[in-house]
Amino acid sequence: MRIKDNLKNLLLEILPPFALKLTYLFGLKSYIWCGNFNNWQDAKSKSAGYDDSVILEKVKNAALRVKNGEAVYERDSVILEKIEYSWPLVAALMFASANKGGKLDIVDYGGSLGSVYFQVRKFLVNLRIKWGIVEQENFVECGRKNFEDERLKFYYSLDECLKHQDADLALLSGVLQCVERPYELLEELMDKNFNYLVFDRTTFNKIDKDRLSVLKVSPKIYPASYPWWFLNEPKFKKILSRKYILTESFFSFENRDGLTPVFKGFIYKLKSK
Repeated sequence: MRIKDNLKNLLLEILPPFALKLTYLFGLKSYIWCGNFNNWQDAKSKSAGYDDSVILEKVKNAALRVKNGEAVYERDSVILEKIEYSWPLVAALMFASANKGGKLDIVDYGGSLGSVYFQVRKFLVNLRIKWGIVEQENFVECGRKNFEDERLKFYYSLDECLKHQDADLALLSGVLQCVERPYELLEELMDKNFNYLVFDRTTFNKIDKDRLSVLKVSPKIYPASYPWWFLNEPKFKKILSRKYILTESFFSFENRDGLTPVFKGFIYKLKSK
């Protein structure tokens, strides 16, 4: 396995840009981004979409294996042999809970069937936790049936979640770039006055403008393509700076191969009144 991984990394380093699509076709990369679009509808028209039921079933089966102790970790329905921790994210959760006397009340927006929750749960065993996931309807129904317990809950909307939880922290991991209006979502989150906003695995453009592309997922994972934002980082920070202080920023693990776009994370704290 190590020899195969080293060979893969070597090929990724020496291949010229025009050959990147071949790395996708031959399975060296799980994703590829294509095109520049003026609006969401144009990008959507160039996307093949995806079969919700197929994706949900793959994610469910992988997540159940993790929940039941049959696998160590899953991400995007893929079973991995080793957990790839986002240590700044773990630190943010510990910091927030320490400031509330060992209590962690969190909204995990777009949190699938608990991928991040199961990733970090061993660090949370001694905390008083409410972990609420806001997701699409089919994921909520599946989550409530197969994963929900006294700590982990699933909700159809942010407002529904906040009716049941006095959430102190909102987490968005790999989510903001996948919604049609990311900056409107930022405004909605800011209006809720969470003490902490934590972003991880968020894609930014390498120049100071928004770029709208289409993400194509390798069929080895599941057949899908859909619109994807590369956000304007200065714009993102300016919006948040109205009510929040940037505590820390970091690069997410996706940046390790040198070929992916810029994946970053940020930890924000609500300004004192």
